[in-house]
Amino acid sequence: MQYKKLWSSTTQESHFCLLLSKLDADDAHIRRWSESVSPPRIAPPGLLSQMVYKPFPPGHPHSAHRVCAATCRLVPPTPTDGATPKPKAKLIGRRPCSRSIVRIRIQPMAKPTVVLLPVWGAGHFMPMIEAGKRLLRGSGGALSVTVLLMPAPTPEAAVDIAAQVKREEASGADDISFRHLPAVDMPTVHTGIEEWSPPPSMAKPTVVLLPVWGAGHFMPMIEAGKRLLRGSGGALSVTVLLMPAPTPEAAVDIAAQVKREEASGADDISFRHLPAVDMPTVHTGIEEWVSLILRSHGPHVRAAIAGLDCPVAALVTDIFCTPALDVAAELGVPSYVYFTSGAVMLELLLYSPVLDEEVPGEFSEMDGALNIPGLPPVPPSVLPATMLHKKKMSTYRWFLETGRCYMKATGFIVNTAAELEQSVIDAIADGRCTRGVPAPTVYAIGPVIALTPPPEQPHECVRWLDAQPPASVLLVCFGSKGLLPPPKVREIAAALERSEHRFLWVLRGPPKDSRHGQRVPTDAMLDELLPEGFLERTKGRGLVWPTRAPQKEILAHAAVGGFVTHCGWNSILESLWFGVPVLPWPLDAEQHFNAFTLVAHLGVAVPLGMDRRRDNFVEAAELERAVRSLMDDASEEGRKARAKAAETRVVCRKAVEEGGSSSTAFRRLTDDIVRRGAVQIR
Repeated sequence: MQYKKLWSSTTQESHFCLLLSKLDADDAHIRRWSESVSPPRIAPPGLLSQMVYKPFPPGHPHSAHRVCAATCRLVPPTPTDGATPKPKAKLIGRRPCSRSIVRIRIQPMAKPTVVLLPVWGAGHFMPMIEAGKRLLRGSGGALSVTVLLMPAPTPEAAVDIAAQVKREEASGADDISFRHLPAVDMPTVHTGIEEWSPPPSMAKPTVVLLPVWGAGHFMPMIEAGKRLLRGSGGALSVTVLLMPAPTPEAAVDIAAQVKREEASGADDISFRHLPAVDMPTVHTGIEEWVSLILRSHGPHVRAAIAGLDCPVAALVTDIFCTPALDVAAELGVPSYVYFTSGAVMLELLLYSPVLDEEVPGEFSEMDGALNIPGLPPVPPSVLPATMLHKKKMSTYRWFLETGRCYMKATGFIVNTAAELEQSVIDAIADGRCTRGVPAPTVYAIGPVIALTPPPEQPHECVRWLDAQPPASVLLVCFGSKGLLPPPKVREIAAALERSEHRFLWVLRGPPKDSRHGQRVPTDAMLDELLPEGFLERTKGRGLVWPTRAPQKEILAHAAVGGFVTHCGWNSILESLWFGVPVLPWPLDAEQHFNAFTLVAHLGVAVPLGMDRRRDNFVEAAELERAVRSLMDDASEEGRKARAKAAETRVVCRKAVEEGGSSSTAFRRLTDDIVRRGAVQIR
C-alpha cells in the first residue's frame, strides 16, 4: 500500500490528508484491508507528531477505537473514556476511483502559505506583490505569503527588485516573507520573449508605429501611441519610425511635433529616422504616389524593426502603409492598421471587392442606390472619386487592392466611438462586408484628439470670439490643405455677406508647390482674393484670417454655432467633440462619403448642394440658404442638427471616460497586444 500526502486548508482549520491508493480499490477492499491489520493501522508510524483522539463514526467496525498519537494505530477504548473527544478522524471511501482517503483533522499549526513566483519585470513583480498583500488582508489572518525570488538577469533589474523587497520588509508585515532562489545560467538559444523572458537588455516590449507625414495622420497616431503607453501600465514602450517627409514644409511640421514630444520627457516613447528614398516620378495620383514611397521604405522598415534591442509586441501602420503588413508577417509580429478615417470608410474599403463584382459598369452611371451593410441607401454620387469613375481612374485598382490587403492585419484601430458608428462596426464584425469571412477585430478607440491647455496669451481669433454672442459665429475652414480657387472664394464671400450672420473665415492662399500632388497653402493676400470692399462691409460681424488658425480652440469657444468644413475626419471628430453642427463642403478623397454619413447617418449636418462635375462648386445662393438654415433660430432643420450635435458631444465624452466604450476598447487592445506576447527579432 502506498501513501501520498495532500495538504489543504479552510478558513480556520488545517487538514492533513493521507491518500491511500491501490489499483481497483473500493469501499469493500478498504474495509477488508483495515480490518485485517492487527491492530488496524490507518497511517504509517511517525507520520504525525500530534493527534487528537476522536472515535470513528457510528457503524464503523472500529467506531469504539481511538487513534494513538505515537503509533498512529487504532487502540481499544478504555473504561475511563466517557467523554467525547474533540476532532474527528474519518475513513472515507470514494467510488469509482481506485483510491480512498483517510482524513484526520489535527490542531492548527503554522499558517498555510500562498507561494508567489513573480518575474522581475516592472509590470510583473510589484502587481503580484500587491495582489499577495490583498490576499493576506482578505484571509483575515488565516494565510501567509511566501515570495520566491528568482535572480534578476541584469544588475539594474537586481537593484530594482532589491529596493522593492527592502521596502516591503521595512513595512513590518509579519505574514509576508521573501526567499531567494539559486542563480541559473541564462539561456542563449530561444525563439522569442515567451521562451525566454525578458531578453538580456531588460528593455520593455515595444509597439512600433509607422505613421505618414500628413497633418491628419501623424499626430493622431502619436496620440494613440501615448494612450497605449498609459493603458499598458508601464508594460510597453513605443517606437516611432519616421519616414522623411516629401516636402520641406511637411518636414518642418514633423520635426516640430517630434521636438515637442521629446521635450515632454516621456521616457517610453522614442523616434527613429528611416533613410531617405527616391521619390517616385511615375504614378497615377496621390494615393499611388504615397504607396510607392511606402513600398520603397519596406526594406528600411524591416531593418529598423529587426535592429531594435527590445522585443516587438506589434506594428501599427498608417492607412496607406499596406506594404508594411507583409513586413510584419515576415517577422512574425502582429500588425494593426491605424485607420485615420471613420469606420464607414473602412467598411467601404473592405466591401469594395464585393461592390466591384455587383456593379460591373461605372458607379457614376448606375441608377438607384448602393446597399452597403449598416448604412442607409448610399447614392453613388457620394463615393470617393477613386471609385466613382473606376474605369477612368487608374487608382481604382489601388483602392481594391488596399481593401484586400487589410485582411492581412491582426486588427483595425479606428479613431471613432462605437456609439457613432455601431451599425457599421457590427457589419464589419459580422463578416457582412467580407462575404462571411471574419474580418480583423475593430477597436473603436476615439475620438483621439490632442487637447492641450489654452495658451496664456489667447490667439487673436479667440480674442475676437470673446466679443461675440454665444453660438452666433459660423466658422469657415477647409483644413490645413484646404485650397479654394478664386471663383469659389467669391461665392463664399457673397453668401456670407448676404446671410447677415457672424463668421470667422480661415482663408489660405494658392499653393506655391504642387509637385507630386502635394499642395502647400500659403498665407492669403486678402486684397487680391476677396471682392472689393468686402472686409469693410463685414467688419462689424466678420473676421477673415489669412493664415493658420487654432481650429480646436475656435470650435471649443462658446461663440461658435456652426462649421463649414471640408469633412476631413479629424475636423469631423473635433466638431462632434465640441458639439458644433456642420455644413459639409467636401473637396476630395473620402470627404464626400464622410459628408453623406454626417447628414444621413449621424444627423448633425444640414445638406449643402454642390456640383461635383464643376469641382465641387457651390453657388452663393445655395450656401446662403444653408447658412441661414443652420444658424437661424427659427429653422427646424438647423434646430435638429444643433440638437443632434449636442447629443454627440455627450456621447463622445462618455465614450472616452473610464468604463466608456472607447476606453474599454482601448483596454481590450492593450490586453490583446500584451497577451499575444512579443518577439525578439535578430
